[in-house]
Amino acid sequence: YGVGLAYRFERTNRQLIQIPTNELTLLGSNSFCIETWFRSTELMPGNTYTIAGRNNNTQADFLLSIFESSAGIFNVRFRGYDDTNTEYFSNTLSTVLPAPGLQVNTWYHVAVTRNGNEWRIFLNGQLQQTITREVALRTIFGSNSSVFFSIGRVNNSSFTDLTAFVGNIEDIRFTVGIPRYIANFSAPTSPYPLSTPRAKSIKEYYLTLTVLLDVDSSITPQDNYVLAYHAAS
Repeated sequence: YGVGLAYRFERTNRQLIQIPTNELTLLGSNSFCIETWFRSTELMPGNTYTIAGRNNNTQADFLLSIFESSAGIFNVRFRGYDDTNTEYFSNTLSTVLPAPGLQVNTWYHVAVTRNGNEWRIFLNGQLQQTITREVALRTIFGSNSSVFFSIGRVNNSSFTDLTAFVGNIEDIRFTVGIPRYIANFSAPTSPYPLSTPRAKSIKEYYLTLTVLLDVDSSITPQDNYVLAYHAAS
């Protein structure tokens, strides 16, 4: 993977991609899927590397990041927070690679899904963990303009540059309403297609990335709402 366009993140430039929040992207108790390809060029002991998350300046509703699961061994984890700022999963909803763990300059596909109360994380299409838990992730953000879906770094004053992703991220897709994957699958090797049924309206934003909001207006938005991030040519 990575033969096409990908985005490069370097800590020294404090690079961050932000997508303004939208009530339709609030996870709450909805099923969802967040997936992406990534390639790290740095994995330093003691650091955490943010792939994506949604937050304001002090709080988050979820974070997908690379962390040091044991001395010198890195994996990917998903952390969620509810309206009381209680953290769920911590290091439990994570990939479970043994030594040597994730490697630099290697492409990986990661997907985190929720199907009802079943939470799963996949690496390169292989199921890593399944956790059953009933929890509603933070929804009090609403359509607050200070809240962003962030890629490559958390825009949060309590996080240091040591949480910034260093490397490449390509083809992020964030879907609310369906889990997409509940068993092992073949990791996608081409740009994600728009959801079916075909969207009746597509809204585009240009923030270094092209953001396609795929909404079928004939059904409840949460049932068919897609954020598909593709490299802009």
